[in-house]
Amino acid sequence: MDTFDSSIEDWSIYVERFDQYCLANGIEDERKVAVLLSLMGAKTYNLLRSLIAPAKPADKTIEEITRTLKNHLNPAPLVIAERFRFHKRNQAKTETVSEYIADLRRLAEHCQFGEGLSDALRDRFVCGLHNESTQKRLLTEERLTLRRAVDIAVSVETAARDATELQANGEHFTKIDLAQAYLQMEMDESSRKYLTINTHKGVEPNVVWRRHIDQLLDASPGKDANPPVTPTVPSQKDSTLPPDMTVETNSTPETIDCPRPVINLSDPPGRRYPERHRKPPDRLGS
Repeated sequence: MDTFDSSIEDWSIYVERFDQYCLANGIEDERKVAVLLSLMGAKTYNLLRSLIAPAKPADKTIEEITRTLKNHLNPAPLVIAERFRFHKRNQAKTETVSEYIADLRRLAEHCQFGEGLSDALRDRFVCGLHNESTQKRLLTEERLTLRRAVDIAVSVETAARDATELQANGEHFTKIDLAQAYLQMEMDESSRKYLTINTHKGVEPNVVWRRHIDQLLDASPGKDANPPVTPTVPSQKDSTLPPDMTVETNSTPETIDCPRPVINLSDPPGRRYPERHRKPPDRLGS
């Protein structure tokens, strides 16, 4: 057993460990004073001598020694101050649910809640949670107990952590607006794996823009019922397209600035446009 260090533990906790040490090693009551004085360390021994002077520590009982040091090192706390710290305790952003409830139990030790300890812990636990969605779920639970609240919060936290770990296995993520799918362009074969997705729309990127233009022109008045329409599809040999470009890299693919392809939007044979007739202005007095 190590010496007492007030920066690591309270004196009351050290006394509890000392009792277990004596029980494990079969130390009798008449020897406990000598063993405690030997284990507590020079700093604590000198403090004890100063507190009971002119008497010697060896002349005191084990109860007198532990009580004297407790009154000096751990004076009785004010209940109102302890409850203030308890009710101000909220879960930190990087703190787990288990760590949070454990610290709440520690803070409630000197609050003297009595039989209402479980309800006080439950209320402070729910009010201090960092996750608002978990809070809302707990507030809808009828007859919520402390154990039930902790179990739900731990389950939500575990599920969120597992989902994050699964997503962490991916290399690249992007957000695509499928409603604007007609803006897709034809890509080189080596680049399609970065931009191609399968959807229920069955979109072919090299004819979509032309089809969109045709739909706009089809709605114009004066159009023939069945005009011979031949869509113009850009090809890799079109001089208006930028040259092929291959980028080899071991890192994340970067966006390459290059001229946008100019798609031939010439009118197909047979298309007719409505004639516009301007009405002459009415003249006053005519």
